[in-house]
Amino acid sequence: VAVPDVDGNGAPELALLQTTSEERTPEDPYYAPRAEVRDARTGKPIRRANFPTFLVNEFRWDNEILDFVSVPDANGNGSNELAAVGRGGYIAPPDYIGHFEVRDSATAARVAEVPAILPDDGAFPIGQAIGMRDSDGSGRALLAILQDLSLATRYRAVSFDLAGSSLVRSTTFDKVGEARKLLAVPDLDGNGKPEFGLLSEGARPGSLLL
Repeated sequence: VAVPDVDGNGAPELALLQTTSEERTPEDPYYAPRAEVRDARTGKPIRRANFPTFLVNEFRWDNEILDFVSVPDANGNGSNELAAVGRGGYIAPPDYIGHFEVRDSATAARVAEVPAILPDDGAFPIGQAIGMRDSDGSGRALLAILQDLSLATRYRAVSFDLAGSSLVRSTTFDKVGEARKLLAVPDLDGNGKPEFGLLSEGARPGSLLL
Protein backbone atom coordinates (compact mmCIF):
# COMPACT_ATOMS: atom_id res chain seq x y z
CA VAL A 1 0.00 0.00 0.00
CA ALA A 2 1.09 3.61 -0.56
CA VAL A 3 1.50 6.00 2.41
CA PRO A 4 2.39 9.71 2.46
CA ASP A 5 6.00 10.78 2.93
CA VAL A 6 7.52 9.65 6.24
CA ASP A 7 11.22 10.45 5.89
CA GLY A 8 10.83 14.06 4.69
CA ASN A 9 12.23 13.76 1.15
CA GLY A 10 8.91 14.64 -0.49
CA ALA A 11 8.31 11.19 -2.01
CA PRO A 12 5.59 8.81 -0.81
CA GLU A 13 6.44 5.48 0.77
CA LEU A 14 5.40 1.93 -0.02
CA ALA A 15 4.44 -0.53 2.72
CA LEU A 16 4.47 -4.29 2.14
CA LEU A 17 2.98 -6.82 4.57
CA GLN A 18 4.59 -10.24 4.67
CA THR A 19 4.98 -13.12 7.10
CA THR A 20 8.33 -13.86 8.69
CA SER A 21 9.78 -16.60 10.86
CA GLU A 22 12.45 -14.35 12.38
CA GLU A 23 10.47 -13.67 15.55
CA ARG A 24 9.45 -17.29 16.24
CA THR A 25 10.19 -18.83 19.63
CA PRO A 26 9.26 -22.20 21.20
CA GLU A 27 6.59 -20.37 23.20
CA ASP A 28 5.23 -18.57 20.12
CA PRO A 29 6.14 -20.72 17.10
CA TYR A 30 3.92 -19.03 14.53
CA TYR A 31 4.86 -16.92 11.55
CA ALA A 32 4.42 -13.25 12.38
CA PRO A 33 3.02 -10.62 9.99
CA ARG A 34 5.43 -7.75 9.48
CA ALA A 35 5.09 -4.54 7.48
CA GLU A 36 8.17 -3.01 5.88
CA VAL A 37 8.01 0.65 4.83
CA ARG A 38 10.35 1.76 2.02
CA ASP A 39 10.88 5.03 0.21
CA ALA A 40 9.14 4.92 -3.18
CA ARG A 41 11.88 7.03 -4.81
CA THR A 42 15.03 5.38 -3.45
CA GLY A 43 13.85 1.99 -2.20
CA LYS A 44 15.57 2.69 1.12
CA PRO A 45 14.07 0.83 4.13
CA ILE A 46 12.53 3.26 6.60
CA ARG A 47 10.64 1.28 9.20
CA ARG A 48 9.50 -2.21 10.16
CA ALA A 49 6.31 -2.80 12.11
CA ASN A 50 5.64 -6.23 13.63
CA PHE A 51 2.03 -7.32 13.96
CA PRO A 52 0.86 -9.97 16.47
CA THR A 53 0.88 -13.61 15.45
CA PHE A 54 -2.74 -14.14 16.54
CA LEU A 55 -3.90 -12.25 13.45
CA VAL A 56 -2.97 -15.29 11.36
CA ASN A 57 -2.30 -18.37 13.45
CA GLU A 58 -4.34 -18.63 16.62
CA PHE A 59 -6.16 -21.97 16.86
CA ARG A 60 -7.15 -22.51 13.21
CA TRP A 61 -5.23 -23.55 10.11
CA ASP A 62 -7.19 -21.15 7.87
CA ASN A 63 -6.59 -17.96 9.84
CA GLU A 64 -5.05 -15.35 7.59
CA ILE A 65 -4.51 -11.67 6.94
CA LEU A 66 -7.63 -10.52 5.09
CA ASP A 67 -6.59 -6.99 4.15
CA PHE A 68 -3.80 -4.46 4.66
CA VAL A 69 -4.64 -0.76 4.19
CA SER A 70 -3.38 2.74 4.87
CA VAL A 71 -5.48 4.79 7.31
CA PRO A 72 -5.37 8.58 7.90
CA ASP A 73 -3.35 9.77 10.90
CA ALA A 74 -5.16 8.82 14.11
CA ASN A 75 -2.62 9.67 16.83
CA GLY A 76 -1.77 13.22 15.76
CA ASN A 77 1.88 12.79 14.74
CA GLY A 78 1.22 13.60 11.06
CA SER A 79 1.91 10.15 9.61
CA ASN A 80 -0.61 7.67 8.26
CA GLU A 81 -1.33 4.41 10.04
CA LEU A 82 -1.09 0.86 8.69
CA ALA A 83 -3.97 -1.50 9.48
CA ALA A 84 -3.89 -5.29 9.15
CA VAL A 85 -7.24 -7.09 9.34
CA GLY A 86 -6.93 -10.74 10.39
CA ARG A 87 -9.22 -13.68 10.93
CA GLY A 88 -7.23 -14.92 13.91
CA GLY A 89 -8.92 -15.48 17.26
CA TYR A 90 -12.27 -17.19 17.51
CA ILE A 91 -14.73 -18.20 20.18
CA ALA A 92 -15.76 -21.64 18.96
CA PRO A 93 -16.15 -23.05 15.46
CA PRO A 94 -17.41 -21.61 13.25
CA ASP A 95 -17.71 -18.23 15.04
CA TYR A 96 -14.71 -16.17 14.00
CA ILE A 97 -13.79 -13.13 16.02
CA GLY A 98 -11.33 -11.45 13.69
CA HIS A 99 -9.21 -8.48 14.77
CA PHE A 100 -7.58 -5.47 13.27
CA GLU A 101 -4.25 -4.16 14.49
CA VAL A 102 -3.11 -0.64 13.60
CA ARG A 103 0.51 0.57 13.66
CA ASP A 104 2.00 4.00 12.98
CA SER A 105 3.87 4.08 9.65
CA ALA A 106 6.58 6.40 11.01
CA THR A 107 7.22 4.94 14.47
CA ALA A 108 5.72 1.41 14.26
CA ALA A 109 3.96 2.12 17.58
CA ARG A 110 0.59 0.45 18.20
CA VAL A 111 -2.34 2.79 17.59
CA ALA A 112 -5.30 0.43 18.03
CA GLU A 113 -6.21 -3.25 18.36
CA VAL A 114 -9.90 -4.11 18.29
CA PRO A 115 -12.06 -7.19 17.64
CA ALA A 116 -13.63 -6.76 14.23
CA ILE A 117 -17.13 -7.98 15.05
CA LEU A 118 -20.08 -6.90 17.09
CA PRO A 119 -20.84 -9.43 19.86
CA ASP A 120 -23.20 -12.36 19.47
CA ASP A 121 -24.61 -11.73 16.01
CA GLY A 122 -22.74 -14.28 13.93
CA ALA A 123 -20.75 -11.77 11.88
CA PHE A 124 -17.24 -12.37 10.63
CA PRO A 125 -14.87 -10.21 8.54
CA ILE A 126 -14.47 -11.26 4.91
CA GLY A 127 -11.53 -9.26 3.70
CA GLN A 128 -12.30 -5.76 2.50
CA ALA A 129 -11.28 -2.69 4.53
CA ILE A 130 -11.07 1.07 3.91
CA GLY A 131 -9.29 3.81 5.82
CA MET A 132 -11.02 7.22 5.76
CA ARG A 133 -11.77 10.47 7.57
CA ASP A 134 -15.16 10.78 9.21
CA SER A 135 -17.52 13.12 7.36
CA ASP A 136 -19.31 14.34 10.50
CA GLY A 137 -16.96 17.31 10.88
CA SER A 138 -14.75 15.72 13.53
CA GLY A 139 -12.10 14.63 11.06
CA ARG A 140 -11.39 11.51 13.10
CA ALA A 141 -9.71 8.54 11.43
CA LEU A 142 -11.99 5.57 10.74
CA LEU A 143 -11.40 2.02 9.58
CA ALA A 144 -14.34 0.37 7.82
CA ILE A 145 -14.48 -3.42 7.54
CA LEU A 146 -16.86 -5.58 5.50
CA GLN A 147 -18.55 -8.44 7.36
CA ASP A 148 -20.71 -11.39 6.39
CA LEU A 149 -23.79 -11.73 8.60
CA SER A 150 -23.91 -15.52 8.63
CA LEU A 151 -27.32 -15.54 10.35
CA ALA A 152 -28.91 -13.32 7.68
CA THR A 153 -28.75 -12.72 3.94
CA ARG A 154 -26.79 -9.49 4.30
CA TYR A 155 -23.34 -7.99 4.29
CA ARG A 156 -22.45 -5.22 6.71
CA ALA A 157 -19.85 -2.44 6.63
CA VAL A 158 -18.83 -1.37 10.14
CA SER A 159 -16.76 1.74 10.88
CA PHE A 160 -14.46 2.00 13.91
CA ASP A 161 -12.97 5.13 15.44
CA LEU A 162 -9.26 4.35 15.79
CA ALA A 163 -8.54 6.94 18.46
CA GLY A 164 -11.24 5.56 20.74
CA SER A 165 -11.20 1.98 19.45
CA SER A 166 -14.99 2.13 19.29
CA LEU A 167 -17.77 1.40 16.83
CA VAL A 168 -19.09 4.49 15.03
CA ARG A 169 -21.76 3.19 12.65
CA SER A 170 -22.80 0.25 10.49
CA THR A 171 -24.39 -0.09 7.05
CA THR A 172 -26.02 -3.25 5.67
CA PHE A 173 -26.27 -4.51 2.10
CA ASP A 174 -28.50 -7.23 0.66
CA LYS A 175 -26.48 -10.17 -0.62
CA VAL A 176 -26.41 -10.14 -4.41
CA GLY A 177 -23.82 -12.74 -5.29
CA GLU A 178 -20.35 -12.71 -3.77
CA ALA A 179 -18.88 -9.51 -2.35
CA ARG A 180 -15.67 -8.48 -4.11
CA LYS A 181 -14.81 -4.95 -2.95
CA LEU A 182 -15.92 -2.39 -0.38
CA LEU A 183 -15.63 1.16 -1.73
CA ALA A 184 -15.93 4.71 -0.48
CA VAL A 185 -18.02 6.66 -3.01
CA PRO A 186 -18.29 10.49 -3.18
CA ASP A 187 -21.57 11.99 -1.96
CA LEU A 188 -24.52 11.06 -4.20
CA ASP A 189 -27.58 12.10 -2.20
CA GLY A 190 -26.55 15.67 -1.39
CA ASN A 191 -26.07 15.34 2.36
CA GLY A 192 -22.37 16.14 2.14
CA LYS A 193 -21.26 12.67 3.28
CA PRO A 194 -19.63 9.93 1.19
CA GLU A 195 -21.42 6.66 0.56
CA PHE A 196 -20.35 3.05 0.98
CA GLY A 197 -20.39 0.97 -2.18
CA LEU A 198 -20.22 -2.80 -2.43
CA LEU A 199 -19.05 -4.35 -5.68
CA SER A 200 -20.49 -7.84 -6.04
CA GLU A 201 -20.25 -10.67 -8.53
CA GLY A 202 -23.37 -12.77 -8.93
CA ALA A 203 -26.73 -12.66 -10.68
CA ARG A 204 -25.78 -9.27 -12.08
CA PRO A 205 -22.00 -9.46 -12.51
CA GLY A 206 -20.24 -6.28 -11.58
CA SER A 207 -23.25 -4.73 -9.87
CA LEU A 208 -22.56 -1.89 -7.43
CA LEU A 209 -24.85 -1.60 -4.42
CA LEU A 210 -25.01 1.75 -2.59
